[in-house]
Amino acid sequence: MAGTVPNKSPTSALAAIAMIAAGVHKALCVIHEEQNQALVDRCAGFAKAMAATGGSVTVLHVNGAQLNSAANAIQAALKKDPAITGVLTTGIIGFNAAGGALQSLGKFGTIKLGTFDVSTQDLNAVVNGQALFVIDQQPFLEGYMAVQVSAFEARYSQHPFGPIFTGPSLITKANAAIPAMSLPYLNFCILFVVNRSLAPCVQTECISGDSVGCFSACCLSGRMPLRLRSRR
Repeated sequence: MAGTVPNKSPTSALAAIAMIAAGVHKALCVIHEEQNQALVDRCAGFAKAMAATGGSVTVLHVNGAQLNSAANAIQAALKKDPAITGVLTTGIIGFNAAGGALQSLGKFGTIKLGTFDVSTQDLNAVVNGQALFVIDQQPFLEGYMAVQVSAFEARYSQHPFGPIFTGPSLITKANAAIPAMSLPYLNFCILFVVNRSLAPCVQTECISGDSVGCFSACCLSGRMPLRLRSRR
């Protein structure tokens, strides 16, 4: 039976797109939990997508259970290679460690920082301009949709004949304050682009007269902006 799952490949590619659009060509990807294959996959997909556009990624394993040690390791990696201008963390713990490292270096808000998984800290960092983006795998939908699909199978013997992807959702400063009801439209835009190009530009455009204000719009090759209006 089909299940609800995060879409790993477009998720990692989306992180690369956001970094590339911000001018990052060399990045550090931080894995905060050893032997966690999901986190390894996130960095591998990110590295593959960056390489496709001529970029490169250094993968760093840290011990997320020791936050100070993890922050020091990230700080040392950034000092060792000044060409690194972007940091992607594979979860909230890694984000906290990377934030400490960047703050110690005086680079918080200068070196581009992105992360997987939503927390109050990383959302505030996005709103304040200290972080570039947060990727939300929408775990509520992972649980909710799984139960819904199972219920339909049990009651009506009907189910999807393929996986139902619950992510990714890209949260940036442009859309962090948008009500949740409008985010699926932006996500569709992002997924549309990811499925067609690894190197689109990302712009911020304001939709005139829209009650939710401005949010991120995607374009292909810098020539075809895709603008989506949320439902009222």
